[in-house]
Amino acid sequence: MAMRKVLTAAAVAAIGVNAVKAAKASSESAPASSSTGSSSESSSTAKAGVPILTISGTYDFLKSSVFLTMDLVSFSAISFTSVVMEQLPPPTQKQVYDMYDDAMSQVDTLRIQNGIPTFSAMKKDAMREYEKLVQPQVDMVWKQVKTLSAAPSKILKNVVSKFEKDFPSSKGLLSGDIFDFALIIFFLVYYVLDMFISLFCYVCCCGACAKRKESKKKGTPSAVPATAITKHSKKKN
Repeated sequence: MAMRKVLTAAAVAAIGVNAVKAAKASSESAPASSSTGSSSESSSTAKAGVPILTISGTYDFLKSSVFLTMDLVSFSAISFTSVVMEQLPPPTQKQVYDMYDDAMSQVDTLRIQNGIPTFSAMKKDAMREYEKLVQPQVDMVWKQVKTLSAAPSKILKNVVSKFEKDFPSSKGLLSGDIFDFALIIFFLVYYVLDMFISLFCYVCCCGACAKRKESKKKGTPSAVPATAITKHSKKKN
């Protein structure tokens, strides 16, 4: 359930990022035409959007969200500490800051003695090693996968082109890349379609079943208590 929420948040954020990029690109590339003929032609033609989901966009969002969360946590902690410190008297503030500087000085001394880098230095080293060692391998494998998937991607582009021709309002929302297309279909089936099915079942199925059970309870005669039956049989005897 938690993973489903994370995937949903990533998908929604990627959609929002792509929408902002598309709006910015369309505003920058749109030619300024004053003739009525060109304006009527552009209004009658459906504007192509961008794919609502891409693997690269979702990956960038997930990677950026980790660092953004860490920065927000640090910012919140520093801001909260500053607000608390402002409520203290100046002598107490000076005492607390001196204790903090002394503790950090001791930590830095131990860190330097043991050869432990700072967090920012570890972050830079990790990113540098990733770009140097891991990223080339990922690019090579991805290039091979793209080569192998050239034939199905060509078929998929024809299918997407036919879909956009029949439904121009959704033009550009489906990607011609087979992997981005699979990601979009997964999102639509797993989240959107599942949500509509759940709503339909809740309204049409569960609601109808509840009404049938309620009508059955109202229509069934009340049961005779067992004590009344035993008393009636004793009187006959």
